[in-house]
Amino acid sequence: MTPFDLDRIGHGLPFAAALPALRDALATRGTAVVQAPPGTGKTTLAPPAIASADGIAGRVVVTQ
Repeated sequence: MTPFDLDRIGHGLPFAAALPALRDALATRGTAVVQAPPGTGKTTLAPPAIASADGIAGRVVVTQ
């Protein structure tokens, strides 16, 4: 299985800049709600980035 390549997949997607803040929120509070305009990369980047993050356990739930 090929590892998730955030730099390659996230290139040009505005939401890539928010991933450190999302990881921090999950690490410190255990939960986060992501809200951003369509086409920013939320669905593409958030689930695999969080699922592969060290020190964060739990479920990734995506709704529309």
